[in-house]
Amino acid sequence: MQHRRPEPGGPARRQTTFYPFSLTSRLGRGTARRVEIDGAPRVQSARFGDVSAVNAVATTDDAGTSVFFVNRSVSDAAELVIDLRELDAASLAVVESWMITDADYRVRPQSLEVIRHGDELRVSLPAVSWAVIRLTA
Repeated sequence: MQHRRPEPGGPARRQTTFYPFSLTSRLGRGTARRVEIDGAPRVQSARFGDVSAVNAVATTDDAGTSVFFVNRSVSDAAELVIDLRELDAASLAVVESWMITDADYRVRPQSLEVIRHGDELRVSLPAVSWAVIRLTA
């Protein structure tokens, strides 16, 4: 957790964005890849109307592929199926998976359960969560 002191000797500010930025910086290298999400909960946006509550993006580098997710729904979990063939990652294995979900400022990454069925990965993202899955050969 990153601590910032706005004034010398003053109380530290804690940034709950530290771990998502740290993990994204470490795992999000290479070429950005589009990820299609089907079946996710929907939320209303003032600007765009009815949109998917889940956003996802992947990156591919020489060592493997990372898939990043955010579930913006404040009430609904999202059960996701990721087709690894669309990411040219069907031959890769999950080596790392993390999730962050909690309003507490002490929030830390937790292991994300990833279930593999052939060329698909299945994950459950709680409401208001961020996650990453890393796959390598």
